[in-house]
Amino acid sequence: MKHLISLIELTGLRVLGTRHSAKKIRTLVSKMLDDDGAAIIDFSSVTLTQSFADELLGPLLLAQGPGLLKKLSFKSCSEDARAVITFVVGQRLRDFHEQNNPERYKADGGLSIA
Repeated sequence: MKHLISLIELTGLRVLGTRHSAKKIRTLVSKMLDDDGAAIIDFSSVTLTQSFADELLGPLLLAQGPGLLKKLSFKSCSEDARAVITFVVGQRLRDFHEQNNPERYKADGGLSIA
Protein backbone atom coordinates (compact mmCIF):
# COMPACT_ATOMS: atom_id res chain seq x y z
CA MET A 1 0.00 0.00 0.00
CA LYS A 2 1.30 3.46 -0.90
CA HIS A 3 0.90 6.14 1.73
CA LEU A 4 0.75 9.79 0.68
CA ILE A 5 2.39 12.24 3.05
CA SER A 6 1.48 15.85 2.29
CA LEU A 7 4.05 17.99 4.07
CA ILE A 8 1.91 21.12 3.95
CA GLU A 9 -1.06 19.28 5.48
CA LEU A 10 1.08 17.47 8.04
CA THR A 11 3.04 20.49 9.25
CA GLY A 12 0.99 23.53 8.24
CA LEU A 13 4.30 25.16 7.34
CA ARG A 14 5.41 26.54 4.00
CA VAL A 15 9.09 26.56 4.94
CA LEU A 16 10.58 23.34 6.30
CA GLY A 17 13.98 24.17 7.67
CA THR A 18 14.80 22.42 10.92
CA ARG A 19 16.22 19.02 11.63
CA HIS A 20 13.86 18.76 14.60
CA SER A 21 10.74 18.96 12.42
CA ALA A 22 12.25 16.52 9.92
CA LYS A 23 12.84 13.90 12.64
CA LYS A 24 9.14 13.74 13.43
CA ILE A 25 8.24 13.25 9.77
CA ARG A 26 11.03 10.69 9.30
CA THR A 27 9.55 8.66 12.17
CA LEU A 28 6.19 8.64 10.38
CA VAL A 29 7.76 7.70 7.03
CA SER A 30 9.82 4.96 8.65
CA LYS A 31 6.76 3.45 10.31
CA MET A 32 4.87 3.42 6.99
CA LEU A 33 7.79 1.74 5.25
CA ASP A 34 8.24 -0.78 8.08
CA ASP A 35 4.62 -1.84 7.63
CA ASP A 36 5.62 -3.28 4.22
CA GLY A 37 4.29 -0.22 2.51
CA ALA A 38 5.56 2.49 0.27
CA ALA A 39 5.37 6.21 0.72
CA ILE A 40 5.05 9.25 -1.51
CA ILE A 41 6.16 12.50 0.06
CA ASP A 42 4.25 15.44 -1.42
CA PHE A 43 6.23 18.68 -1.47
CA SER A 44 3.39 20.83 -2.87
CA SER A 45 3.53 24.42 -1.61
CA VAL A 46 6.58 23.94 0.60
CA THR A 47 10.18 25.09 0.52
CA LEU A 48 12.80 22.99 2.24
CA THR A 49 16.35 23.44 3.40
CA GLN A 50 19.19 21.01 2.92
CA SER A 51 19.24 20.42 6.70
CA PHE A 52 15.59 19.39 6.67
CA ALA A 53 16.05 17.08 3.68
CA ASP A 54 19.18 15.52 5.15
CA GLU A 55 17.51 14.80 8.48
CA LEU A 56 14.41 13.44 6.77
CA LEU A 57 16.18 11.20 4.27
CA GLY A 58 19.77 10.74 5.42
CA PRO A 59 19.29 8.23 8.25
CA LEU A 60 16.84 6.20 6.16
CA LEU A 61 19.26 6.05 3.23
CA LEU A 62 22.21 5.17 5.46
CA ALA A 63 20.21 2.32 7.02
CA GLN A 64 18.49 0.97 3.90
CA GLY A 65 20.63 2.13 0.99
CA PRO A 66 19.37 2.37 -2.58
CA GLY A 67 16.56 -0.10 -1.86
CA LEU A 68 14.77 2.66 0.02
CA LEU A 69 14.14 4.47 -3.24
CA LYS A 70 12.04 1.57 -4.50
CA LYS A 71 9.61 2.24 -1.65
CA LEU A 72 9.87 6.02 -1.35
CA SER A 73 9.14 8.65 -3.97
CA PHE A 74 8.66 12.39 -4.10
CA LYS A 75 5.82 14.38 -5.63
CA SER A 76 5.27 18.00 -6.69
CA CYS A 77 8.83 19.13 -6.05
CA SER A 78 9.85 22.62 -7.05
CA GLU A 79 13.07 22.93 -9.00
CA ASP A 80 14.86 23.99 -5.80
CA ALA A 81 13.41 21.09 -3.79
CA ARG A 82 14.41 18.67 -6.55
CA ALA A 83 17.98 19.98 -6.44
CA VAL A 84 18.18 19.71 -2.65
CA ILE A 85 16.72 16.19 -2.59
CA THR A 86 18.98 15.03 -5.42
CA PHE A 87 22.04 16.39 -3.62
CA VAL A 88 21.12 14.84 -0.26
CA VAL A 89 20.24 11.47 -1.80
CA GLY A 90 23.48 11.44 -3.78
CA GLN A 91 25.59 12.30 -0.74
CA ARG A 92 23.93 9.77 1.53
CA LEU A 93 24.08 7.00 -1.08
CA ARG A 94 27.80 7.70 -1.45
CA ASP A 95 28.12 7.41 2.33
CA PHE A 96 26.18 4.14 2.26
CA HIS A 97 28.39 2.90 -0.56
CA GLU A 98 31.59 3.73 1.26
CA GLN A 99 30.40 1.93 4.37
CA ASN A 100 28.83 -1.16 2.84
CA ASN A 101 29.50 -2.26 -0.70
CA PRO A 102 31.71 -0.09 -2.90
CA GLU A 103 31.83 -2.39 -5.91
CA ARG A 104 28.05 -2.44 -6.42
CA TYR A 105 27.21 1.23 -5.93
CA LYS A 106 24.88 2.87 -8.44
CA ALA A 107 25.15 6.67 -8.32
CA ASP A 108 21.47 7.61 -8.74
CA GLY A 109 20.08 4.71 -6.71
CA GLY A 110 16.84 4.75 -8.74
CA LEU A 111 15.73 8.17 -7.48
CA SER A 112 12.17 9.10 -8.53
CA ILE A 113 11.29 12.78 -8.28
CA ALA A 114 8.27 14.35 -9.98
